[in-house]
Amino acid sequence: RSAYEKVKEFLDILKINAFEER
Repeated sequence: RSAYEKVKEFLDILKINAFEER
C-alpha cells in the first residue's frame, strides 16, 4: 500500500490514543 495510506493509519492511531487518554 502507499505511503499516504500508512501515514493516514498512523495519524488515526495517534488520534485514538490522544482521545482515550482524556
